[in-house]
Amino acid sequence: MKAFFDKIYHCLKPEGIVAIVDMHSGGFDIEILKGEAQNVNPHLILQIGSIEGLRQLSKLHNFELIDTFSMGEMDVDILYSYARNLPLNHPLSGFSRFLEKSALRKDIQAVLKKHLATGYNGYLLQKQS
Repeated sequence: MKAFFDKIYHCLKPEGIVAIVDMHSGGFDIEILKGEAQNVNPHLILQIGSIEGLRQLSKLHNFELIDTFSMGEMDVDILYSYARNLPLNHPLSGFSRFLEKSALRKDIQAVLKKHLATGYNGYLLQKQS
């Protein structure tokens, strides 16, 4: 991680800004499905960060986290797809009936985006002198 931040710091002009997109540990699909989430694969994902974790890493490496924005758009669809394949006695199987309407899934996804609770977030970091 240090090498990554050192390289960015070296490449940016004073007060320069870099955008980073990272999988979000507090995302809806990750929080509900945990290790069952399709996109949590240690062979494909190097890191799953949190907003607070990125804020602390930024500060540690002389950056300021100046903005966070949601990039995720599939959290509710992922949970719906997962729940549809569960046995009827599974505690999450009821989600499939609840989420059958695509308009409802879109509305819920919009709320998740608004509250930075999607599976991927974008971050703007500004170099500090």
